[in-house]
Amino acid sequence: MKRNESKKRLKRKDPRFIAGMVLLVIGLGFLCYAGGIKLYVLFAKNAAVGKYLEGKNLPGSYLFSDGRYLPMPDGSLAYDWQDMLPGDETDGPITLDVPKPDAVIEVPAIELRAGVYRTQYVSEMYRFMRYGAGMYPGTAPPGTRGNLCMAAHRTGPSDFFAHLHKLKSGDEIYLYHEDQGFKYSVESVRIVDRDDWSVVRPLSYAAMTLTTCQAEGGESNAKRLVVRARMVGVGDNS
Repeated sequence: MKRNESKKRLKRKDPRFIAGMVLLVIGLGFLCYAGGIKLYVLFAKNAAVGKYLEGKNLPGSYLFSDGRYLPMPDGSLAYDWQDMLPGDETDGPITLDVPKPDAVIEVPAIELRAGVYRTQYVSEMYRFMRYGAGMYPGTAPPGTRGNLCMAAHRTGPSDFFAHLHKLKSGDEIYLYHEDQGFKYSVESVRIVDRDDWSVVRPLSYAAMTLTTCQAEGGESNAKRLVVRARMVGVGDNS
């Protein structure tokens, strides 16, 4: 018995044993940290959508599942876009006070449902991408002719666009803003250079462009994954 206890004491003094225990503690710490971040992001995802939907009478599990859509009229829709965000260029820390989004995007094919934030500055767009998708400054408002462009992260804790690459032509995208729903149909999914800004240029029809990072050669944001969709319907949920 005494010999076994002596061996245990010697083992505890072994540098390899000590190093192993230190690595174990560090590993557990990283797991707890990563788990905490994931739990927070899950909270942020649900909280952002929940804040937007407060007091709204929506049709079911999907925002537009009841099919109340009107045919897309010829030409653009008149739409009054309200400026709902302050012009603050400063980045702030992630907090539990999740800001209320201006809209909600939903893509049933990849089970995506996230808040969408209108922004006035690029720095503001990146800040709101912690909580959902950020619209490019100056982008076309929902329901109008032009190019409604937004971006979100594909990797990391705020990976709202993690499965964007799985979309294909014909998949449906829904955008809910105020008391209207806008239905889009995916036209293309492609990869472009990260400095190719032609994808966010105005278009002659009502379009939506989703952008996110595309890894190449070990660099996570070497390219851009771009999804282009055309608006095919508008619904009224008032």
